[in-house]
Amino acid sequence: MYAVGVVEVVAGIVVALAPRFGGLLVAVWLAGIVLNLLTIPGFYDTPRRVASSYVELLTPREFDLTTFPNDDGYDELVLAKSIPVQSPCEHHLLPFRGIAHVGYLPGARILGLAKLARVVELFVCDLQVQERLTKQVADWLDGCCARTRARGRSSSRSPAWSRETAMTRAFVLSGGGNLGAVQVGMLAALAERGIAADLLVGTSVGALNAAYLAGHGPSAETLDELTRLWRRVRRRDVFPIDPVRQLLALAGRRPSLSSNQGLRRLIADTLTYRRLENATVPIHVTATNVLTGDAVCLGRGDAVTAVLASAAVPAVFPAVEIDGLVLVDGGVADNAGISRAVALGADEVWVLPAGYACALTRPPAGALAAALHAVSLLTHQRLLWEVADLAARVDLHVLPPLCPVSVSPIDFSHSADLIERAHRTTRAWLADGGDRLPAPQRFLALHDHHRPDPMAGGCPTPAVPASPRRPAA
Repeated sequence: MYAVGVVEVVAGIVVALAPRFGGLLVAVWLAGIVLNLLTIPGFYDTPRRVASSYVELLTPREFDLTTFPNDDGYDELVLAKSIPVQSPCEHHLLPFRGIAHVGYLPGARILGLAKLARVVELFVCDLQVQERLTKQVADWLDGCCARTRARGRSSSRSPAWSRETAMTRAFVLSGGGNLGAVQVGMLAALAERGIAADLLVGTSVGALNAAYLAGHGPSAETLDELTRLWRRVRRRDVFPIDPVRQLLALAGRRPSLSSNQGLRRLIADTLTYRRLENATVPIHVTATNVLTGDAVCLGRGDAVTAVLASAAVPAVFPAVEIDGLVLVDGGVADNAGISRAVALGADEVWVLPAGYACALTRPPAGALAAALHAVSLLTHQRLLWEVADLAARVDLHVLPPLCPVSVSPIDFSHSADLIERAHRTTRAWLADGGDRLPAPQRFLALHDHHRPDPMAGGCPTPAVPASPRRPAA
């Protein structure tokens, strides 16, 4: 294996030098070097040592971003100058060096000056290019300041980096396939009321939305861009039709009905960070261990792979292996992730359910659509159980799923309408204090829009709650 790797490197050098020195001459010269290296006993362990060194090089130290009350009303530029920068270039794996100047305008709180250098270190410990490094540092600091302003917290410790630090307000985004567009409208309504998250926990499509928000920060521009992204997505981008693969899957010759390469590209193209721990807003995503059925909470590691695992709908997408665990969609074990948010220290949890297609007039046609609909019913019911179990133990706010919905599980062409409806419904719900109504699980109940029998149950979530009792001041 190592010899093959050496030969590949040598081949690259040959291609680079051949135009100047003649391909045959260079090839003969380097072939002699390779044969000589393969006779050195210690050389065979060199690739492992190189890999270990890169792991150490690309792993940043943990820290908490210290902040202090701006009691003196200081409003001038705070600047940390000449911070040494050395990061491996993602194109050549060679280090580029320089210095960075990081400044910000203080608001209600002042950041610990020495920590600005640690923020730079956080992002230089990655394969980098200079332009992205500048944007990541700026976005990270802007996100931290935005959360501090929104929460008005009095603590001197901000949980911006350490994932073990207790959080205050968590947004929990559940699974729901193409109905993930609904969560964008919900997020916009929350943003209008100044409700921002200290922590994001996402499952399945909720992991995709949470990961995007975690990287770009909680701003109106972020939500506008996320809206445009959802409007562009089509079924072929997520569930490409491959009749041969589907037949082979049904025959047991393929692990899933669809490839996950389109979904992987979609995730990779939208994330601004490589590792979960580098996100602007702290994020965890949930997945399910195929062998044990246990929920797995991912807060570190490759961001694209983690989100892909969280969204790996069984039978639809192949399972994803992370650290020896074979993982599928987190909704199978823990659709909402509410318990995860509480375990991470959240004492205020906002649940954004994507819901399910509750007003279909006939069962979905086709194996793919039927599988997705069945999973959405399963995961939605798990969400209902979790809300019922935890409603009395945490300050829980459950936003109403959009209802009625009659969109096919593989139809992404209605995203703009779903976002607009969810925005309007959630805004009215919040204005009337609907998030404070007791027994929030009743708004998640499975129901039938087409049976006349009143015992069958109708839509449990009115578009606007009818005169709910507001919480006492």
